[in-house]
Order: sequence, then C-alpha cells, then structure tokens
Amino acid sequence: MSDDAVRLWVNDILLIDKFTSHPVTRHTAIMTIALTAGQKYDIRMEYFEVDTNAVAQLLWTQPGQEEEVIPTTQLYPEPIPVPVQGTGTGLLARYYNGRAFDELKVIRTDTRVANTWETGVPASDVNADDFFVRWSGQVQPRFSGEYKFYAISDAGVRLWVKGEG
Repeated sequence: MSDDAVRLWVNDILLIDKFTSHPVTRHTAIMTIALTAGQKYDIRMEYFEVDTNAVAQLLWTQPGQEEEVIPTTQLYPEPIPVPVQGTGTGLLARYYNGRAFDELKVIRTDTRVANTWETGVPASDVNADDFFVRWSGQVQPRFSGEYKFYAISDAGVRLWVKGEG
C-alpha cells in the first residue's frame, strides 16, 4: 500500500511496479510466489513521496492467514558490507639496474608501494638513477564495487590490474 510510487522485488522478481504519483492505493503483486518456511529470501522495496499523505506499507497474506503487515520477526536487514580484512604482506619487488630489465639486483617483498627515494637508493646494490622496479602480486579489495587506481611517479609508470593496463 502506498501513496505515490512503490516497487517491490522478492528474490529479484519484480512483483509490484507502480512508480508513478497516485493517491493512497493498495497494490497487489502481479503474481504469487512460493516460499519455503524457514528459508530467507531477498526483498527490496523502493518508495518515493511527492506530496501529502506519505504512506508506505508492506503486507502479505500467508497460507490460511489474513492479510497483515509483515511482522518484524520475519524481516532481516541486508547485511552491511564489512571490510574484508586481508592478511597480505606486500608485493614482490624486483629491482634492476638499467632501464630495460638489464641487471636484476634485488628481489624482496615490499610491504607497500609508497616510496620517495629523492637522491637515495631503494637498495644497496641498486643505482640511485637509471633503475627499474617491477612490483607484482595481488590486491584484495575491502569492499565490492568500482575502484579507480592512481600512480604517482617522477618518471615512467605502467599499471596493470586484471591483465589490463
């Protein structure tokens, strides 16, 4: 039941699609859906209010029961995404003298890539200028979604993620 717009999905099946402005109205799903006792199902309801009489109610009829507002005891919130706590240790770093992988000098794990060497050297066997480094490994996102990556350098830099660069 709503005034103004409402949409309802159960298990990604759109059951009510009345996303237009209207007075308080009882909407009936376009079909019934079989549910199994004790199993949880995804549910999503969208609503917007235009003017006066803000009403949004979510009701059901169960087998052998009267129509009722779905009780709190039968509703579960969508889990809030929890950051994935990684156990990584860094990226494999290969340091070379020269600009074309000429002389491999050092292989180590760098705990992160946040270097400002200025006039220093990344390792004792590596040149202060004219060196090349390749970090490789895996990255584990803490949340699902779109990510944008950035690299800061004073010379050339290339970055590949999922085989794309």
